[in-house]
Amino acid sequence: GRERWPAMASAAAAADDECSVCLHKFDDARLLSCLHCVCKSCIDRLAVTATEGHIKCPVCRVSVRLPPGGAADLPKDTSVPCRRRAGDRQAPQCCALCPADQTRAKGTMWCKKCEFALCESHAIPHILATSAEGSHSIEAWSSAVVDSPPKSQAAADLEEIPLCPRHHEPLKFHCGACDEVTCGDCTAVGDHKKHEPVRYVAEIIDERKGQVAKKVEKLEKDVVQTLQRSLSSVDNTSTQLTRRAKEVCNDIRQAGERSKDMVDAHVRQMIQEVKDMEETRHKVLDQQHDELKAHLTAAKNAVRFCEKVMALKSTKSETLFPLLYALDSRTTNLLSTPIEEQPLHHANILFEAASDVDLACKTKEGIGRVAPCQASAKHSEIINVM
Repeated sequence: GRERWPAMASAAAAADDECSVCLHKFDDARLLSCLHCVCKSCIDRLAVTATEGHIKCPVCRVSVRLPPGGAADLPKDTSVPCRRRAGDRQAPQCCALCPADQTRAKGTMWCKKCEFALCESHAIPHILATSAEGSHSIEAWSSAVVDSPPKSQAAADLEEIPLCPRHHEPLKFHCGACDEVTCGDCTAVGDHKKHEPVRYVAEIIDERKGQVAKKVEKLEKDVVQTLQRSLSSVDNTSTQLTRRAKEVCNDIRQAGERSKDMVDAHVRQMIQEVKDMEETRHKVLDQQHDELKAHLTAAKNAVRFCEKVMALKSTKSETLFPLLYALDSRTTNLLSTPIEEQPLHHANILFEAASDVDLACKTKEGIGRVAPCQASAKHSEIINVM
């Protein structure tokens, strides 16, 4: 019956605001390609035992490929609440453009327009890189200001904007030719020079939202509903198989009661054949059930995650774009995954008692025979016990 199937990993997953590895609130949550998020530090620990650059998602156990830069290159999941570390309150004192994987220099300058701190080596390059956007006013940041810098909502939002790993500038642009987010330097002098079209991420975010929303709608309509129907059909068949196997075993027992000890041995042998047949089919149905359930869980998760992302109000477009990109990739994969809609086995088993009872005392064939037969046109392969 239904209780035979093991519980899926997702049924035991942690709450939406807790990492399934450390079981604490998320700390720098990163989004895996299966749309589950894990703390960056937890992914780093999992990466130690990665096989050919792949780790298993701790929630759904799907094999996930890590980018060359590891967890640091995975998109931040801003749809979940993250805990603040004690050092976060000191973040404005550090240069916003110094690489995060190195010791960040103390900010001695302040950009009024961007509202973040800069070290001496990044102040002038920042002015040159942002010249196309308008005048960026840089002023000295006194020690008094460093101790308690004004932190507006714009500055807080900017801390969440991903920076270009090469130029350490905000990834505000989208290269249509490469379908990648870039910084101003990348489009002016970098790998995306002369690529067309290049637009602000903020300009295309609604367009990308629409594309992803259509795919998610199709996923929910064509995949989720089909998976639910198929899963229900497999569950019903498994239940019918268990019930019918019990009925056949009872029929065999009743036929065997008409005979003596020798017949009892034949009866036990035939019952075992039915149970073996049941177990063999259950294995196939159990595996099909698990695959359908995993596919359904992944599809529902994609739909639920899309709803969370679409509901975000204050998240910057530049931050939201990697989430949509990951969601687009995941839904494409789920939409292309084939679905085994019909149960791979049926529940029909038939027992017919033999007419020559005397023969039952000599051989088990005198009682009857357990044997499979060919499938019918309606996929309900009938197994007769004659």
